[in-house]
Amino acid sequence: MLSRRPKEDALVPHVHLVANIYGNDPVTREVALQLVDYVVENKQKDQDVAWLLDNARLSVVPSVNVDGSDASIPGECIGMPSYQDQRAARAVKMALPGVLAKHSRLFGVRGTVLNRRSEPIARALLTIHNRTVGFRTNERGEFWRILLPGSYTLLASADGYLPAAVDFQVVSKQATTLEVKLYSGYRYET
Repeated sequence: MLSRRPKEDALVPHVHLVANIYGNDPVTREVALQLVDYVVENKQKDQDVAWLLDNARLSVVPSVNVDGSDASIPGECIGMPSYQDQRAARAVKMALPGVLAKHSRLFGVRGTVLNRRSEPIARALLTIHNRTVGFRTNERGEFWRILLPGSYTLLASADGYLPAAVDFQVVSKQATTLEVKLYSGYRYET
């Protein structure tokens, strides 16, 4: 994990980059390895890299499918990449840290779900009203969601607690931080 933030810091987004998922995919594996190299070499020189390390945790998995990579048979290999392909690969390598930093800056909502004693509620179910995909808090009761500027309602529920709805605003270039309190009671299934 690459970061300047201790693992204990609350509400720090964790950016995962996973490569080489499907069989022999040396290009994505190489891009992931080059990214790690670039971040380590430029953490003091590149302001996007510095911002990313100061404001997020970055995990890079260069090869998920090691067996698929080893067992694959090369297909239509044309030998050395052309000059144009090499230029494109260099452009991706140079742009990736800035892209990751930019996407970490895509703000939305973050926060914690707590009980009445301000203790975190792990695995609380959250949804944004009128959205179909829910998400859960981590073991520290934290959550994050990238959202465009606008008005939203966060619906929160957990076993043994009454559900809650919280209205909030997301403004441009700013993270909205919420503290959602759930109180003991029965959860009504709908």
